[in-house]
Amino acid sequence: MADRAVSLGPRILVVAALESTLKPTIELLQESASMLQAEVELQVVVAQDAWQHFIDGNHAAYIAAICQTVQAAASTDISAIVLAQASMAPAAEVLRGFGVEVLSSPQLGVQSLIARIYNAG
Repeated sequence: MADRAVSLGPRILVVAALESTLKPTIELLQESASMLQAEVELQVVVAQDAWQHFIDGNHAAYIAAICQTVQAAASTDISAIVLAQASMAPAAEVLRGFGVEVLSSPQLGVQSLIARIYNAG
């Protein structure tokens, strides 16, 4: 996910439902940028109240809050959007036609693992 975001960069919007997930996500993006020798600008936003919806078991409201945050925060010059938590992956599907690639770790992580296994054999 991080490598893909950096390759789409340079301006990446990082969205989280929990502020505590921002630091590891930012570090991962910075590591990828360093490895790929790319400059990135990170814009960070927390989807306020989204996590409470998740805790309450209201997944529709959780995803809606994430999507609303993305729509409000994404400027026209954003190159990629990174969803910082695996639980946010359904929002990537909802935002598929947003005009900017929305990345989440579960799908890209599995694709990367498959590619590594295939290339190793």
